[in-house]
Amino acid sequence: MMILVLSISLLLLILYHRYIGLVDRDFCFVLFYLTFVFYAGPSVSIIGLEQQYVVRYFVAIIALPLFYLIFRRMFVSIGVLSVDALAGFYNQICAKRWFNFIFLVYAFLCMIPLVHPNFRLESIFLPPAPDLTKAFGARFDGSEKDFVIRMGETFKNLLYPFLLIGFFKFRKRIYLILLYQFFIFYLEYLDSEYISRGEFLLMIFPFLMYFWFYFPSKRRIFLLLFSISFPSLLIFFGFYEYLRLGLDVDFSVSYANILEKVFENETAFPVEFGLPLLHSGERINFTSFLVWIVTLPVPKFIFGDIAGARINAEVSSIILGLDPNQHGFYIVLPGLIAESVYVWGEYLFFMHFVFISLVVALFSAIFSRSRGLFFVYVSFSFLIAYNGNRGGLSSFLPAVVNGLFLLYLILLFRLLRRF
Repeated sequence: MMILVLSISLLLLILYHRYIGLVDRDFCFVLFYLTFVFYAGPSVSIIGLEQQYVVRYFVAIIALPLFYLIFRRMFVSIGVLSVDALAGFYNQICAKRWFNFIFLVYAFLCMIPLVHPNFRLESIFLPPAPDLTKAFGARFDGSEKDFVIRMGETFKNLLYPFLLIGFFKFRKRIYLILLYQFFIFYLEYLDSEYISRGEFLLMIFPFLMYFWFYFPSKRRIFLLLFSISFPSLLIFFGFYEYLRLGLDVDFSVSYANILEKVFENETAFPVEFGLPLLHSGERINFTSFLVWIVTLPVPKFIFGDIAGARINAEVSSIILGLDPNQHGFYIVLPGLIAESVYVWGEYLFFMHFVFISLVVALFSAIFSRSRGLFFVYVSFSFLIAYNGNRGGLSSFLPAVVNGLFLLYLILLFRLLRRF
């Protein structure tokens, strides 16, 4: 069954490549589609007798490319206008040499939690061990971050795309950029005392894609190194699982068992949490869901939290039977198929994938063709694909809307000046 599911999924992608053609601006969609197949496909074969789940999976893998192509064609003119406007902005910002200032400010913003409200700079030289329990407990202990911390996080998120633009500007000094990225990664670890696999992959993925796209003559060497290092990376993630839970590492476990466990942990979400959500019969307050989407760009550090749906928290409460402030609460990942039913209902669930196709097509139309925004496009493509297929809509849509908000304003301003 699993082989059949994966074969049909990949066949659709091959047909898309054969008759439509994959170009750079489709990178985000292809990455999202393959990630969806990886996370949702194996669960279909595990679930077996859940016929409705299997049907929804096949509807999803058909709806995603179909509606992506429709929206892709609709947004062609937006892409043409965006590439000229953003290229002009890239040339302008490079000429004024703002990137050194951006690098310094971003590093400073990352250090704020280490000096406020408690001074913890000494941890730079004495880093704590990973503590997943403490990191999750801090998210749901009922206390709110103070204004300084929230303002710093907001400015850091707004500045992040410009940091990525700076990476492309200084791409010929790629090793210095990698060193700076590692330093930022280290500061964020010191703050939370925890780094997820997704955050680690987000750090290295854009640079892997840079070497792939900009050094085509080296792709054979790249594939050889990747085939050697990727299993080692998965094994590292397996051992890291012990560390982040505060457990002693069991080195007696075979590498094969480690790889199997990592695969099971990454693909078991739909079975472990998705089915209980479907069987619960619970549905989202759709009005609150719309309020959440419409108010995404509103700066929360000024106006505070706005009433609206919190999909991940609501779903976790349903499955765990706990409120977010209760001991033992954590965020569960039910998968996109279960989330689609929770949001849209049993008969309109496909609208979830229509909406995702719209977001991916619009995002790609705006950012995929601008060469100077390569790292922006690739990094946020990874966020959409990886976070979206694991944590659902609420794990990537705020990043796409809020994280790129200043770039949207700059694009709008330059287009209005043209007309």
